[in-house]
Amino acid sequence: METIKIIIKKLGRIANSEIELNRMVLFSGESGLGKSYMAILCHYFFYVLLDYKRINSFFNEKGIDFNEDRKNFKNTGVAKEILKSELEEWLARDAIEYMRYMLGNEKLSGDICIKLPASVPDKIVINYEEQLVGFTDNEEAYILLQTTKLRYMVRNSDNFGESPYAIILRHVLIELIFSDYRAITDSFVFPPSRGFALSEQFMPVTGLYESYYTTLLKLKRTSHDPDIVINDELQNTIHRLIDGKVEFSDNKFIYHNNGIEMPISAAAASIRELAPFEFLVEKTNIKKDVVLIEEPEAHLHPLKQRLVADVISLMYNAGAYMQITTHSDYFLRRLNEFILLQRIKDKAEPERYDEFCKSLPIDPNMALPVDGISAYILLPNEDGTSRIEKQNLTDGIPFTSFVGAIEDSLSILDKIEEFEGDHDETC
Repeated sequence: METIKIIIKKLGRIANSEIELNRMVLFSGESGLGKSYMAILCHYFFYVLLDYKRINSFFNEKGIDFNEDRKNFKNTGVAKEILKSELEEWLARDAIEYMRYMLGNEKLSGDICIKLPASVPDKIVINYEEQLVGFTDNEEAYILLQTTKLRYMVRNSDNFGESPYAIILRHVLIELIFSDYRAITDSFVFPPSRGFALSEQFMPVTGLYESYYTTLLKLKRTSHDPDIVINDELQNTIHRLIDGKVEFSDNKFIYHNNGIEMPISAAAASIRELAPFEFLVEKTNIKKDVVLIEEPEAHLHPLKQRLVADVISLMYNAGAYMQITTHSDYFLRRLNEFILLQRIKDKAEPERYDEFCKSLPIDPNMALPVDGISAYILLPNEDGTSRIEKQNLTDGIPFTSFVGAIEDSLSILDKIEEFEGDHDETC
């Protein structure tokens, strides 16, 4: 994946910061500093390439109408030229609109800049070529749109829900950024406190939960594609995580555990939070999924928080693109084990590496290469704003945001024990 840079002058509390997109982007830090803002913002740049409405609005805003343009097409020529600078400016504005929708805050103000990677040229040229296809005297007119990367055939008689310009631009950008226009195919949103939606009827107020509602509909309606090979390790790890299996039957979610069947509403909160992951793994092509996951460790015992890190590691190694927020040092510590394990894997002989993993025991496939991972911590400034700092992953993800809490706890415990000791002496 090529690098997309986001420069944040001001967005909510966040000021004077920048981040770079990666296959997995992870945000930690105290509550209220803007982790969710950043995860949603990162998710936008994948979503915009998959949703036909958003890129369409780029052309609508500029008054570019393919139906009008094609009236003037003659044989071959240039259909449209798209400047990279204009696209970047539009993406910066549209990303703020997307965040307003997702957060349900029309007053959200933001000033950001977007820098697309060098793989995207300064000008994307869409050429056209008129063609007749079919038997003699019964031909149908087609227009071939093409760039240096892709070709897209359009029937001259078609009416379009999405502009052909938008279709080819979306896929060209995916090709240029991900090296394959088929690299990503769908996006899913898992917000915090998501478990209730599996057993309760609700009317979404924010776009975040409306997107989650759409996610659930897709996962419920999608039958398993026989061409998708289920990752057994990933599926089995999820079953261990939820101590059973969840299925959707007769329009409701059912939880199965040790031969006992119950509605999901009767299961633990942790199971309701995690159940959608099972459907994601079983029914979608995980290596082409883009997944926004807020607080994957929510409502979990520390041992389960470590196990959910196993799921995230396997999803990453299967090829998924993820944007994650977390409050859990247990979750981060487990990811760090996998990052450090990768260092051993890179140095050791395969047989020795497998033996070492077996002694831990850790699945050898859990090792995490850091080249596709970016971790950021949000920190408070004295003026009430917050800033984003990129973390060095050489030795794993630092626990910076948890150090203060640990130090406070130890300090207070020391003082309590000291006072108790003094009190015992005076008595």
